Amino acid sequence: MSITEFSRPTPIYVVGDSHGFAFSDRVYEAAPGELYTFRALYLPQLPTREFTDAHGVPHRLIVRALESVRVLVPGPNGPEAAHRTAEPLWRWVREIDGRAGEPAVVFSTGSLDLIEIGTAIAKPDFVLPAFVTSDLATPEDCRRSLPGAVDAGTVERLYEAAVAPLGALFRYLRRLGLTRLGVLGIGPVTPDQAVYKRMLDALAIPIPPGHLEPSFRRKLVVGMNAFLRRLCDREQAIFIDRWARSTHAGEPLPETRVDGVHYTPDAASASAADIIAAFGARTPQGAGARGHTDRAEPADAGAPHSAYVSTPERAIDGSRLAVPYQLAAPVRGMRVLEIGGGEETLDALFRAEGVAAATLANPEAFVVSPNARGGGAAERFDRIIAHDATERLTLSALEQFYARAASALVPDGALVVRAPWNPAHIRVQGRPSTLMRQLRAAFAHVAVWLATPGDPLGTLGREAEPAELDAAGMVLAYAAHRVFDVAELRERLRPPAPLPEMPGALVIRDPVVPDAVAAGAEFAVEIVLENGSDRRLASWGPNPILFGYFWTDPHGEIHDESARVPLPLPAVPRGERRYGLRLKAPGEPGRHGLRIALLQQHVRWFDAGVDVAVNVA
Repeated sequence: MSITEFSRPTPIYVVGDSHGFAFSDRVYEAAPGELYTFRALYLPQLPTREFTDAHGVPHRLIVRALESVRVLVPGPNGPEAAHRTAEPLWRWVREIDGRAGEPAVVFSTGSLDLIEIGTAIAKPDFVLPAFVTSDLATPEDCRRSLPGAVDAGTVERLYEAAVAPLGALFRYLRRLGLTRLGVLGIGPVTPDQAVYKRMLDALAIPIPPGHLEPSFRRKLVVGMNAFLRRLCDREQAIFIDRWARSTHAGEPLPETRVDGVHYTPDAASASAADIIAAFGARTPQGAGARGHTDRAEPADAGAPHSAYVSTPERAIDGSRLAVPYQLAAPVRGMRVLEIGGGEETLDALFRAEGVAAATLANPEAFVVSPNARGGGAAERFDRIIAHDATERLTLSALEQFYARAASALVPDGALVVRAPWNPAHIRVQGRPSTLMRQLRAAFAHVAVWLATPGDPLGTLGREAEPAELDAAGMVLAYAAHRVFDVAELRERLRPPAPLPEMPGALVIRDPVVPDAVAAGAEFAVEIVLENGSDRRLASWGPNPILFGYFWTDPHGEIHDESARVPLPLPAVPRGERRYGLRLKAPGEPGRHGLRIALLQQHVRWFDAGVDVAVNVA
């Protein structure tokens, strides 16, 4: 008998409730020779609120589950991350096992907490907090409430109490060196009351007030997903949204569940594609998932407009996305619809800055309905951003696309278009003249110009020279119902000017570092940056704002003052944000001093900084 050997699959661990079983032992191929296998680690009847105790110590079931697959291993002072341990035995085991790199761990949780939250509400209806109801993805009926509903403040406290231990668990795991962390969002619950009741009866779970109403259950799930997503944003973890993939207009898609809650294999594969896209290198074949790469590389600090915009562990190509973002000039409270973008979008950046954002991967779907979630044509946006989307449409579909965009914008709104430019292979719909003609049919005021990532101003406000037609890398457009000032657009695209010293306005605090790190290895550290200034701090342009760090050895000597790390997300004026950074340990063992500070490239160091001691083994 002959056998065929395949390349060894990379494991992804799904830890938590019974929803993880849909992924158990399934293998996916993202590319020839690039395999991923899912391992389900079940935590029986463990709600999120019990993930850690009051001191942030994980529940023993979680530790045992992670130790069972050697994500964690026993150490002299408690559990250690297997890929970071200094224990000779476990380093030897890892070496002969052939595993390399840091594992990805996704938590499937929240469903059990919904029963408790619904019971605590004890009324037929409740009010979701404003940050949930203002989200464009929230179904319309979840934004409304019956008279006498439980108030939003009480509801927020219930949800926060449920998810807070998950945040404590993430911080604990990050201190051990585990940074590739995520949360699997909750999918929709069946609207069939009989099926739902049979399921709860089989589990001997009493039915809370209101739970037999589909709208009540839908609102519970929408609320939990919103709080889990917010926690992921706060704790530098990845949120895998299953709601958007398995609903239409707030209702579950058919044939997505084997019972009232659990996913079918096909539905689970769609979520697996999203997980692999977030933590792996590519999307599985045929899955069509949209995701992000899992490793953040530094931006070219000296290149004009080479932005570095990222969500936790998900790098975004700033030279491609910074320009549409800067043109749109979003401010807190705006509603933005982002169309296209492929595997990289701006939604996390918008959320971080208080902008209500929705994304739509398929531009053809927008031609059918301008609403991002299919919930009605009455939705209006302050900005619509279409990047790398319009070249996929036919000429007639483009006319409908721009007409839809015009009708979906508020009177003061604007459409921003970015499309690739290659004069040797451009289709007729990608020509600037075609773009200008079609936009003018839908908008009263239009600007179209050729640009490059290094010079987004390009030909804005003037005719293009022949050499510029060959050198350009993209076509940009700005269209609006009301008159706009081209000079203002030019100002938006100029790189940030050098900042003044701003003494005391910027503060770095609350560092979280591992107890010990391996000599010469990369490791994760967390800090909080307070931006008390009126300036927005970002890592793009010729003078980006960066974190800088250096080490002092046991003898007090300073080493490597040139290390720089971009801000994963911009720091908004008069706000604060926790950042997860990856630093490199010195090559010499011992107790070293680490200083993390803030600077503007080629301008100055600011007085913000924090010092910590790190044991290097």
